[in-house]
Amino acid sequence: GGKQSYNTCWEQTRGSEKREGLVESGKEALGRVVQATWWEWSGGSSLFFWNWPESHQEWAREGQPHYTIAPLPESTERQRRAPTEEAQEMMNKKVNKVRMRGYICAGVVLCLTNMFSVLKGLYDIRMVYDGTKSGLNACLFAPHFSLPVMAHTLRSLQEGYYSADLDVGEMFLNWWMGIMLRPYAGVDITHVRPDNVEDRESWDKDRTRFWERWVRNFMGLRDSPYRSLQMMIMAKFVAYGDRKDKKNPFRWESVVLNLPGDPDYDPSLPWVMKVREDGHLACEVYVYVDDGKFTGWSKLECWRAAQWFSKVLTVLGIQDAFRKRTGPSTKPGPWAGTVTLTEGGVFATVTELKWMKTQGLIKQLADMMRENDEALPHKTLLSIRGFLIYVGRTYRWMNPYLKGLHLVIDGWRDNREIGGYKKTKSTIHEELALKEAEEAFERGGEDNLEGFGNAEKEEAAPETVTAKQVPRFAGDVEALVNLTEGAAPATQRCRVKGSLTALYLAGDASGRGFGAAMWDEDKVVYSAGSWSRDCGGESSNWREAENLTRKVEEMAAKGILTEKELWIFTDNWTYEGTFFKGYSTSEKLTGIIFRLRMVERRTGCIIHVVHIAGTRMKEAGIDGLSRQDFVEGIMGGANPWSYI
Repeated sequence: GGKQSYNTCWEQTRGSEKREGLVESGKEALGRVVQATWWEWSGGSSLFFWNWPESHQEWAREGQPHYTIAPLPESTERQRRAPTEEAQEMMNKKVNKVRMRGYICAGVVLCLTNMFSVLKGLYDIRMVYDGTKSGLNACLFAPHFSLPVMAHTLRSLQEGYYSADLDVGEMFLNWWMGIMLRPYAGVDITHVRPDNVEDRESWDKDRTRFWERWVRNFMGLRDSPYRSLQMMIMAKFVAYGDRKDKKNPFRWESVVLNLPGDPDYDPSLPWVMKVREDGHLACEVYVYVDDGKFTGWSKLECWRAAQWFSKVLTVLGIQDAFRKRTGPSTKPGPWAGTVTLTEGGVFATVTELKWMKTQGLIKQLADMMRENDEALPHKTLLSIRGFLIYVGRTYRWMNPYLKGLHLVIDGWRDNREIGGYKKTKSTIHEELALKEAEEAFERGGEDNLEGFGNAEKEEAAPETVTAKQVPRFAGDVEALVNLTEGAAPATQRCRVKGSLTALYLAGDASGRGFGAAMWDEDKVVYSAGSWSRDCGGESSNWREAENLTRKVEEMAAKGILTEKELWIFTDNWTYEGTFFKGYSTSEKLTGIIFRLRMVERRTGCIIHVVHIAGTRMKEAGIDGLSRQDFVEGIMGGANPWSYI
């Protein structure tokens, strides 16, 4: 009955345009498999759409839809040759590799995109395929989306846990470009023609035009990251599988909340965690574009998670670059810019090379400020900012001091006021209306006033910007210099040890008195007194900030904060705001908060600042310390958490 079954199957898969399309797509995907080697998909890849969930099979076969916000362009500007023959030869090699794998194919072309190369090391180049120059990117819409960073991986990491890395090959090129966009993603391959006459005759045969087109997402197309990651996340959820399956390394039994303020709160554990039936945290995978990070409680479980995920990718037709796989380790290499260590605790740091580059860029900022703070190169600032933001994902004490750089970079815009901050919407509207009214009146008197009110098009950024209108920038640069001191990369503790290490502190200063109390889940330690004459004239914000910060510094000097998590509760919202922003209009208050950040940097402790209502502070009894009242609230023996 084999022949009859074969004939029946053949008839079922043919006979309509849709069925023929399924067969051709399947043949195209399987045809690439036979060209693969043990380590590499040498013939490229196409998604095995029939293995995807039914909801995503059409996208896996034909690509997701593109969302346009303007008519698609029809630019036919030809591709320029590389500046040297050697560079052109290297470009040809890169482009032909993509063409031979069928990611660039013959077809109708209505618009040409651009491409160029940049150096990659000393002897190689990286191709840049550009969808901006032709106007294609301006016509496409892509929403913002977040990527996982080091902080997310802490949900599944504890001391002694393992991590491993997996790399997805040809990340963007795995996914089909939508059919309707392909004619507008043309590629001029004139310069790719071989120089040898015989080869050129063969290459030119049956060609009527030296234009081809992209049929896959390419790096340089505006919505490629969003569309590619959208499908990759679906593949991740396929890999998660049945959470109850005992053979599944990603299995988990329950979600456990371990939140500050709970009676059983343990600062050595994540706040939210997926827990297995054996009490260990579940294995997890985090996908940062084409880099996958796996975590597991043991070396074997971590490896099983990576292997499981790799198999699922292969079943779906996604390339796993096996040659780049790393084994499970408690001291893995960097992922998303951060090195996470789990020996003796859970720590985050960066490589020595990245630390040296960070120090060098901050020094460059300081030098540029000294030389001429009225003409800072805009493109250089953008480049420095991008790298420092990347490093700031590792170090929580760094981000508040990048704000001045943001303000200087965008200070040239019309919607900025003194200090570099954005103007309010009402102010912008009033200024714009007045400006347009004046221009309309100049053009022809009152008759031309009707219809004004539309915003002008944004001008291009200038080559240089000034830091004069951003007073905080110089202070931010100085803070970054101090925070990144030392030859060895800073190591930040991400998890504290023991169940009695959470400290809770509240402080107050009223009139000439001051008071602060600390609770270590065993006893209350307080201090109270009066300010000296030279401090009595300072603002209440300064006095309360100085009171709290001085207490923290004392604890740090005694080693009390080592491997500790410190919660500061205060009714001073200025203190809380300055802690997160890193800056206040008061230079003295800014300096006080910087001392607090330096405590974080030098001790590795975890500091949280939380604003609470003044009424709670009074009920807790802290407010009374400045008046020498030692019998209310916490001072009377009440649990501090009952007031928070």
